[in-house]
This record gives sequence, C-alpha cells and structure tokens, in this order.
Amino acid sequence: MVDEHDGDGIDLGFVDELVRRFGTSREGAIPILQAIQSHYRYLPDEALKRVCELAYQRHLRALQSARSLRRALKGDAGVRGSDATQAGELITKAQHDLQRARRLARRCAEREGEIARRYGL
Repeated sequence: MVDEHDGDGIDLGFVDELVRRFGTSREGAIPILQAIQSHYRYLPDEALKRVCELAYQRHLRALQSARSLRRALKGDAGVRGSDATQAGELITKAQHDLQRARRLARRCAEREGEIARRYGL
C-alpha cells in the first residue's frame, strides 16, 4: 500500500487499497464507504473524491481497452460477424460505464461544493 497523505492527513493509500480490493462496481461501493467510515469515524471529502477519481480512471481504461479490441477485430481479416457484434456490445457497455462514472464524478464535485459552502472552506 502506498503511504500517500493529502494535506489533512488522510491516508489516500488506504483508500486506493480499498478500491483495489472491492473494485469500482456498484457492489463494491458500500463496503468501500463502510471501511472508510470505520477507519476514520467519518467520511472525509478527500477520501470520497479519491474513490470517485479511481472509479473514473478505471472506467476510462475499460473504455480504451474496448476501443482497442474493436480496432483489433476490425483489422483482422478473419473476424466473424459475431465477434464484431460482441466487440460492439463491449464498447457500448464501456461507454455506458463511462457515462455513469462521469455522473458520479459530477455528484462528487457538487457534494464537495456543498460542503465547502456549508463550512466556509
């Protein structure tokens, strides 16, 4: 685990490890939040932002992988129609995941703004 702290002493390496362990799927969200709350006794904004950033980055990588797969399949003369269809479905799913990640990042930014206004930060 990387020992990376932000300016407020939040161990972002701890958050990184949680995301690696639980992933960025919907099923992993609650265990990640519970572990963060258990560790810090509250949900630090910095930790929540890090979860959002890591999820967004992971979804971007998935989208790039799907696009690379599509390019590889298109470049292969022996590609069957079903392979191209599967690649298209993967890309569509990756694009959907990316949109979801963008919405999550937007909500995180909005939440950060609300907290900053509330506490005069």
